[in-house]
Amino acid sequence: MAIVGFGAITPVTVVGGSFTPVSLSGVAFTAGNWNGDTPGNLGAIADGNTATATTWGRTYGGGNKGWIQADFGQTLNRVYLEVLIGLRMNAGWDGGEANWTVEASSNTQFFLPLWQAIRIKPTSNERVLLLNLWGGFRYLRVSTEDVGAGQTELRWYDLRAWQMNL
Repeated sequence: MAIVGFGAITPVTVVGGSFTPVSLSGVAFTAGNWNGDTPGNLGAIADGNTATATTWGRTYGGGNKGWIQADFGQTLNRVYLEVLIGLRMNAGWDGGEANWTVEASSNTQFFLPLWQAIRIKPTSNERVLLLNLWGGFRYLRVSTEDVGAGQTELRWYDLRAWQMNL
């Protein structure tokens, strides 16, 4: 089964259904729980340009989990996502460890992990990841947490979503 590549805007026909792009024009983006730098320029996530991104969000200290959240305004089912994010440690904290997570929820009280990078030791060089995910949710949250003497950073470049029609 072939999935639409990044930047495509037309549905793809697959056995038993097709994919229709989800409009991001009404999606509300927020950021929370950052004790360092709070990411700005959240509109870059849905601007359709993979070269633009939010500003860096930074958090430090065990147990603090900074996040950027997308609220689709309604629960979406059978959704295929492409999430493009950047990860790094703040310069001078290359020995630190961090968790990065993409989570989904229907109510913002309980989040289910769709993807996790646990206790990795990044450097101050940015690592850009394109994540391909499936789910059913209203809220999508990308987060980072310092878990070992570091200052972990995150920025979100782009989000694309397609809903499967059966």
